[in-house]
Amino acid sequence: MINRKLLLFLSLAFVCVTFGCKSKSSSKLGENVSSAADDTLCVDSVVFSQEDTSVSCRIKVDYPQGEGKLADSVRALLNSQLAEAVIVNLCNDKDALRAKSFQGSLADGDAMLAHYGRCAAQTLTEEWKELKQVNPELSYPFAFTLTLAKANETPRYLTYALTSYQYLGGAHGMSSSYKFNIDKAHGVVLQQVVDTLQTKALQPMLRRGVMSYLRACGQEVKEQELKDILFIKDGIIPLPAKTPVLADDGVEFIYQHYEIGPYAMGMVQFKVSYEDIRPYLTAEAARLLQH
Repeated sequence: MINRKLLLFLSLAFVCVTFGCKSKSSSKLGENVSSAADDTLCVDSVVFSQEDTSVSCRIKVDYPQGEGKLADSVRALLNSQLAEAVIVNLCNDKDALRAKSFQGSLADGDAMLAHYGRCAAQTLTEEWKELKQVNPELSYPFAFTLTLAKANETPRYLTYALTSYQYLGGAHGMSSSYKFNIDKAHGVVLQQVVDTLQTKALQPMLRRGVMSYLRACGQEVKEQELKDILFIKDGIIPLPAKTPVLADDGVEFIYQHYEIGPYAMGMVQFKVSYEDIRPYLTAEAARLLQH
């Protein structure tokens, strides 16, 4: 039976929820694309926006500027991230991902955003028209917003943060937020930061992290109560679906809505210090932290 403390917890709607420029010249992804330790990526904001009675759509990206291998590599990675976020997650069209991903010049950020913005707006409009037939009183537009922002940069890696929100009717919209590290030397996304085979060993850190997040949201929870609050099996908190990321002061974990808890819990996020987590880092992550 659900106790009163759990019912109170589930009823809380937590509100806790997210330049110098120098680049060298260029090569294919996976090759050495950034050799100078002081190389930094110059970016500029590129925006697509469309609003009418049926749709409110806005995409904003910190887009790499200038010539060079690093800029070329990051543009290609941002194209892939936008294709995943728009074509797959919003348009639900995985089979047509390659055909519908942007195929033009990656140097043209405006054209890239217009491509994905029009795709998102078309999807929203079609969904809105279908609901309008069922509910002629529908007066509010469907919405999609997405931001891809450069969040951090060190001599060895970049960090981008993607946040999105979509509303297609219903009681509430759905938000998503995650970050990813880019290895500057090779122009690729860091696929794993912590050893996925060490999930059990990481449990004390994950439990402390979740409790620190809940505490910041005003909810005091004892460790033994987590199994009654979280959506977890056998008391094991899984690693996030989106790999954690390297940050200035530790490894950052971000769980999406419903990933380990109810919607009211928000997107659980916390950091684990490098002092604690260093033994569990992958070789690739450890290399990027070297000075």
